[in-house]
Amino acid sequence: MTLDNDTFAKTYEKAADFETIIKAVRKKANVAVHHSALEDCRNLRLGPADPVFDLCDISPSLRDKIVPQPIHNE
Repeated sequence: MTLDNDTFAKTYEKAADFETIIKAVRKKANVAVHHSALEDCRNLRLGPADPVFDLCDISPSLRDKIVPQPIHNE
């Protein structure tokens, strides 16, 4: 990082507006766009992998074989 906190926050303030970014991507993409907020995945057994596995139709029996990893950055 070469920017101080105030400069970084001012320069990238729009980057935190996820809904606007998601809408723009949906408008430009020629495929379905799915999203899940990380905070909504916190209590899922496999964290943010669970919504991805939902989209991929990964069976519960296969998911049961996956060993969840501990949270590393609380």
